[in-house]
Amino acid sequence: MHGKMTSRRLQIWNNIHNYCTEIFDNRIIPTIKFQDIDNVWIYTPQKTFNYCISKDKISKSYEHFVPQVDIDGVLIGHHLEDDDNKISAIDEVTGSTLWKTKYKNSGFISQNLNNEFIFINSDEEMKRDKLISINVKSGTENWIYSLDKTQSLHNNLNHASTLAFVKIICEENDIIWIAINTGSLYGISRKNGALLYSFPQSSTKGKDKDVEPYSSFGQQTIYDKNRKIIVSPNGKFCSLVNLSQSSPFITIKEIDYASYTTVFLNKTAGIFNDNIFFFEGGDSNLYGIYNFINNKIISLKTIEIVKDKFPAIRKMDVSNGIIYILDHFYSLHIYYDSKENHIS
Repeated sequence: MHGKMTSRRLQIWNNIHNYCTEIFDNRIIPTIKFQDIDNVWIYTPQKTFNYCISKDKISKSYEHFVPQVDIDGVLIGHHLEDDDNKISAIDEVTGSTLWKTKYKNSGFISQNLNNEFIFINSDEEMKRDKLISINVKSGTENWIYSLDKTQSLHNNLNHASTLAFVKIICEENDIIWIAINTGSLYGISRKNGALLYSFPQSSTKGKDKDVEPYSSFGQQTIYDKNRKIIVSPNGKFCSLVNLSQSSPFITIKEIDYASYTTVFLNKTAGIFNDNIFFFEGGDSNLYGIYNFINNKIISLKTIEIVKDKFPAIRKMDVSNGIIYILDHFYSLHIYYDSKENHIS
């Protein structure tokens, strides 16, 4: 494993865990999300806290508001007391509402690299079929891209009856790359919302007559910023979309599992130094590392204490090569330099 974990960082994790235990007395399991290197959001049904790591204390709290994006002092999310659950923004300092949209919050908000726009996926009737660009400061709508309901599904590999957005993968060269529930990847102009590229879920003949490599994009798809490559492992195959050229192109590889025949690479946790960190999900306690440049599984390990539990691994994150795993029992495992620190 890469990276180095300091005793200070372990103490921070302990402090967050102890704080949550003290405040909620284990009755509510809060959601914890890193905002940046020095701030952690702690979400509960009634209140949202911002824990400042360097000061080792709660720095901010907001009643009945759940922020998802923090841009230059503007928190964007939704008010819990609103029955309509519409996306809104508040001032980070005063907590006053700055603007509110007509769109429901689907949990699908992504910020633009220059912090000028956010992109949301409307949740009307749970269709999630519109990508909307909104100005962060004013809340005004710039453009809408709607999926065409009459669009034919690309081939018999698709089973979705209604087209919907799944995940914004990245933004590169003023193009927003986003996965569709059919397994396709779309490239949409940040400036005007026009569809510029489409990589459909596709099947191509491989060297093995019994195996047809195919591309598929979705929640497992991640982006390597350094190489400017979209990486999408999908069980037996891995799709690579190169964005470093003037015209993006796709390559499909059959993953070399070598002796690791018991694992299925379909849930990604992060990327670091050409390595994709993954876990299987479900009742599997397996997690591992896949090098997408050399196209090999280079590490596969288990957490024995959660064998056959469901879900065995609830969440897995990676930061600078350090692995954080939240297991079935809500215990935190931290792996670095091939060693583990465990917080119960």
